[in-house]
Amino acid sequence: MATLAAVLRAIDTDAPTPEMLAALFRALLLKDDRQPKFKSVPTKAAASALGPLLPEFHDFMQRIADAQEAQLALAAAEKTHALHQFAAAFLPDYQARKLARGWLDFDDLILKARDLLADPSRAQWVLFRLDGGIDH
Repeated sequence: MATLAAVLRAIDTDAPTPEMLAALFRALLLKDDRQPKFKSVPTKAAASALGPLLPEFHDFMQRIADAQEAQLALAAAEKTHALHQFAAAFLPDYQARKLARGWLDFDDLILKARDLLADPSRAQWVLFRLDGGIDH
């Protein structure tokens, strides 16, 4: 509990830092499933000393777990945004180069097949041709 007390004492509630939050994650949450360590934190002696404040401490632990989930979601959103920015710059050039060479990638094949089958007059002919040439 001395380690947890040191972590809690080091938290500056007026100006918390990512390092302080990371220290709380390590002290209060299980590593594998990021759930609060309700069974081991606080220790039995500390839980007894907390008395009626124990539920509030457990609520605090749950808020820390929720904060970690929110932090992970934010990191995923930032990475997704960066990927979208890259794709916005890259894909038009990629499309132009494919078009200039007459190339198709897998997505193009799917889209062309969809377009072909979306036109009823062509779809009947394609399905007729496929029906006669596929044994399984």
